[in-house]
Amino acid sequence: MNVLNRSTLKLKNNLPYFEIPEFANLGWVRHVFLTRRGGVSLSPYDSLNLSNRNGDLEKFVLQNKNMVAKAFGFESRRLVLLDQMQRDQILILKEPISTLPPPLEYDALITDSTYTYLGIQAADCLPILMVDQKKKVIAAVHAWKAGNGSTHYSQGYRKDKGGIRLLIKRLPHRYRAVHRILLL
Repeated sequence: MNVLNRSTLKLKNNLPYFEIPEFANLGWVRHVFLTRRGGVSLSPYDSLNLSNRNGDLEKFVLQNKNMVAKAFGFESRRLVLLDQMQRDQILILKEPISTLPPPLEYDALITDSTYTYLGIQAADCLPILMVDQKKKVIAAVHAWKAGNGSTHYSQGYRKDKGGIRLLIKRLPHRYRAVHRILLL
């Protein structure tokens, strides 16, 4: 397992984003880590809010999603966003999706399906992107901070207790490949 922590701030269609060079060099993984800047939502959601569950106007959220999709070359309906619940639920997407009914109350997404765009929303939490180079599987995980400041990977999966390995063990066998996973 390789831990990658280098990134570079870039700008595309007025959207600032970070990109991990090692993931970009794989050729088959398109990824970005967005900031809050570049969208149309008004205060206090300003400006690139992608959640329609926090009180922002639906029209602004939809415009923001469309801006992201246009900037990075995909259909906005292919973006899968979670309503993270600080639980140990994993959503496994086995085939391309057209729409999924909300709310999607999970803390991790995993897929080997092409043309599926996984999204983790984070405020004071951390998004983790994992890639299995051989099986061409990607996972996006919501790592949250508990009141005591320790980082968790789903409920009870603490970083200092090997939490990410516990999360991987919960995955169906076809997605497990700890020694080949790149981790951010």
